[in-house]
Amino acid sequence: CEPMGGDGGSIPKRVDLVRERRKRKTARNASAGLVDEAAWSQCAVSNEQLEPPLVACEMGFIFNKQAIIEHMLAKDLQPQFAHIRGLKDLIPLNVQLIASSTSSGPVKAAGVPSAAPAPPAAESPSEGEQKTLNSPKFISCPISNLPANGRYRFFIIRSCGCVLSERALKQVPSSTCIHCGKAWVEPPTAVDRILVNPQTPEDRDQARAAMEEYRAAHPLPAAAMDKKRKRRKKQRF
Repeated sequence: CEPMGGDGGSIPKRVDLVRERRKRKTARNASAGLVDEAAWSQCAVSNEQLEPPLVACEMGFIFNKQAIIEHMLAKDLQPQFAHIRGLKDLIPLNVQLIASSTSSGPVKAAGVPSAAPAPPAAESPSEGEQKTLNSPKFISCPISNLPANGRYRFFIIRSCGCVLSERALKQVPSSTCIHCGKAWVEPPTAVDRILVNPQTPEDRDQARAAMEEYRAAHPLPAAAMDKKRKRRKKQRF
């Protein structure tokens, strides 16, 4: 018989408490995972599915290039993207996408002929092709094959635009990019490797400090700065 408490109810055993905490933690992690995956498979400014060509800002946010350009031209960027001064602040990305967060290979283009006879052009895509077209797409590390879905830390290499998992960077130390071979600055710092989608206040503060450090070392030409000041002054009136 179960031990009774002072109010007549049963007293939960330690193992029951541990199981309950584990259940709650698992539920929280699962919920957070869904939110993270949605954020990592979408353009940060338009919330549309990621589609190459992709670019990133110095704070680690990833955009569909066409979408961010359109918002910049319309001058309607959200406040969190106010640090983007122009196209020179965007880094073209050298990436491959996978069709789901658990896949290990790149996305296959729908409609590529196989060994079987190709269907007539008038036919709609097959169910499998349609699923691939509609499924979320994630950046994949070309070295570790890990998906950038919020469960792993990824870094943008500023000098070449490659996006690599932290695990790959730790396992394969090199003075050149382990994907494209381009030389990077050694020893590596937060200025040279930008954390993708920083989630915590500490990560965001570090990303902003690294961005300001880089801009101080690489100022825009005086003519470009004067042009930006005039544009901002004109927008006030």
